Amino acid sequence: IMDGNVIKVQSAIAEDVEPMVQLSSIKRQSYEKAQPIFWHRAKDADKHQVTWFLQLLTKPDYLILTARKNNNMLGFIIGQVLHAPDVYDPSGLTLIIDDFCVIDNEALMI
Repeated sequence: IMDGNVIKVQSAIAEDVEPMVQLSSIKRQSYEKAQPIFWHRAKDADKHQVTWFLQLLTKPDYLILTARKNNNMLGFIIGQVLHAPDVYDPSGLTLIIDDFCVIDNEALMI
């Protein structure tokens, strides 16, 4: 569908890592303003995050999805697939959300 209002959600690929890191960097800047000690940015944070995200893409127990509209990344979510703890019945697989990030509301007007 060539509708400009369609948001496409799909599995992340290596080419998605740079825009994912850009979104994360914006989020970290915002967090650091609110909590400058706890959320203080590490040196070379973006470089380290590129490496981390590329590693996660190779792990079969991680699910990484991106959302795009008009080929612009709106956000991403990263989850790890694990067996549910024994305290749950029925047992089985569950997804632990490790990280997510969405673009700010004003930028959604793209």
